[in-house]
Amino acid sequence: MLFAWDSAVSVGVCGRRQAAKQIVSRISQQHRNWVMIPYVTNNDEADVTELEALRVKLNKENEKAGIKFTMLAFVIKACVAALKKFLTFNASLDGDNLVFKQYCHIGFAAHTPNGLVVPVIHDADKKGLVDIAKEMADLSRAAREGKLKPDEIRQ
Repeated sequence: MLFAWDSAVSVGVCGRRQAAKQIVSRISQQHRNWVMIPYVTNNDEADVTELEALRVKLNKENEKAGIKFTMLAFVIKACVAALKKFLTFNASLDGDNLVFKQYCHIGFAAHTPNGLVVPVIHDADKKGLVDIAKEMADLSRAAREGKLKPDEIRQ
């Protein structure tokens, strides 16, 4: 995994706050145990009637501009909001350092003739719904045509 060190905060464990050490310890333990713990699936239901109505309305309003809103664009915006609120979900380990990323790169699965590919929307936290919808369409098209650039599939 690549890291943009200039836009991430690295919290070293040695000589730093005890809280950072505990977080690193827990994440390390979880990483070691992920093979041992059975996978669990959780299903929740949500009423998205109003969201779907908004999506249809936005599609009609933006039809001439060629912008198509999918439910996934809304999900990506929700993921960005969650990552901003719960910072440890947007962190990674680098040795004994916990790296809090100050950016949100969100990958999504795109079906191609050669299987699934995961293009990445870089800096999704700085983009609006229209920009995300456009970029998803562009990246999906490039994926289907086999024209994704390396930086479009890497974080």
